[in-house]
Amino acid sequence: MSLIRYFLQSSERHGSRPALSVNGATYRYADLAKQAGDVAKVVESLSLEESELVAILAHRSVTAYAGLLGVLLAGRGYVPFNPKFPIARSRHMLTLSGVKTVILDPDLLDTFAPLLADDPTIVIVLLDPSRQAQATTRLPRHRILVAETHMPRLCFQASVLDDRVAYVMFTSGSTGVPKGVRISHANISAYLNQVLDRYQPTSEDRFSQMFDLTFDLSVHDMFLCWASGGCLFVPPDATVMAPSKFIREHRLTFWFAVPSVIGVMRNFRMLKPGVFPSLRYSLFCGEALPVASAVLWQEAAPNSIVENLYGPTETTVAITAYRWQIGCSEREAENGLVPIGRPFPGQRAALVDDVLRPVARGTVGELCLGGSQVGLGYLNQPEMTSRRFVSLDIEGQRNRWYRTGDLAREAADGTFLYVGRGDSQVKVLGYRVELGDVEHAVRQVAETEFVVALPWPPDQASAESIVVLVSGSLVTRDRIVQHCRTELPPYMVPSTITFLERFPFNANGKIDRSQLNQWVKNGQA
Repeated sequence: MSLIRYFLQSSERHGSRPALSVNGATYRYADLAKQAGDVAKVVESLSLEESELVAILAHRSVTAYAGLLGVLLAGRGYVPFNPKFPIARSRHMLTLSGVKTVILDPDLLDTFAPLLADDPTIVIVLLDPSRQAQATTRLPRHRILVAETHMPRLCFQASVLDDRVAYVMFTSGSTGVPKGVRISHANISAYLNQVLDRYQPTSEDRFSQMFDLTFDLSVHDMFLCWASGGCLFVPPDATVMAPSKFIREHRLTFWFAVPSVIGVMRNFRMLKPGVFPSLRYSLFCGEALPVASAVLWQEAAPNSIVENLYGPTETTVAITAYRWQIGCSEREAENGLVPIGRPFPGQRAALVDDVLRPVARGTVGELCLGGSQVGLGYLNQPEMTSRRFVSLDIEGQRNRWYRTGDLAREAADGTFLYVGRGDSQVKVLGYRVELGDVEHAVRQVAETEFVVALPWPPDQASAESIVVLVSGSLVTRDRIVQHCRTELPPYMVPSTITFLERFPFNANGKIDRSQLNQWVKNGQA
């Protein structure tokens, strides 16, 4: 089913109900559908070469949401951009995607003008007619169109082929070079049908939208909400990492965030027992979820079902889930991390060795994922696609799988346990070291989730030692080192422990490990 259908069905049934709350304004389903229709008319009027993929240059505004809905309504795929990304990264994304049409929030005109000025063939679409003159003055060489109601109605492509691209998300991965992940309507429909059945949301539910549109977890928030007729609540940037008041004020019932948010809220003393009684579901994804964080959140949201979800962008939002159970999940955890659970029905997970042969249950291997949620591959990068999307013979059947690069272990009951990134294994003095093991040992005593271990010196074939960065801990260096000596072999004991006032976070709320690594390289940490 086309992704836009999930929204259209609710707009037909719940036109007068609130669909979106953003920037202090609330928009009904009918309001949002009208604005999306206006955008779709403009996009439909352009040639397919100009608008097969359409960029969303908007951030936490009605332009962003009406814009992407309009693009989908026109039968095109959307490509979100973040105004906080460096211009060089955005330029690379724009070039690689081949986008020739953009939906632009005029409030971000100055931010995105340097990006658009390089290519006057790009068509700019505005939702606000009163800002056209301003945009024309700033970008005089561009064709600037306005989404207006009086434009002739065209035949919208609300039903599209399942293998057409619904959206492209750019992700850096371990190389740091942006690559565009193509997700089809069939991929995202397979995911949404799973979570709609799993969580049974209703039109009375109130959903968080903590993620930027460039993070595919945002698709879960938007379309799980709009498929059920609920309302999506979008916090301002300043609230994203400290959202306690936002949750209470808006009486949210569905919560979805990265685990780092729990650590920040804990440091700000926002996680008192029972503080979030309205929450029905609390979902976490995007990073490993520490047991200590899950315990804290469950106490803060006692009426909530807490789940840990896992899945790379390449396999459409999330593909495995684990439900936290008080009193039993602590025993099932490994290295202080909540399990990532089991694949959704119809999806598959397997562990393989270095030559892509299945490993025995209980053995650590690279996690590969298969099923209808596995995406179409990378945009205009066939070699990279062939390296990561591979054909594997598992249990006598040869199918298409995605290699995650993550290490995991399958427990006796079929639950998958996250071990760490394959590229987080380093050599120290010739010994193989899993940096996650060092981080776990430090977390045990430091009483904080904000712990990152890095090799020293960086970017060498074999490191001399391990350095650890810690934030939010009141424990002394000596106590941490003493504990590590009792838990780790000598070559794994950190040589340096640096306390930081706060960790850097990327646009998606995850700990920015690449930035921390750069600080270490430059002697800033």
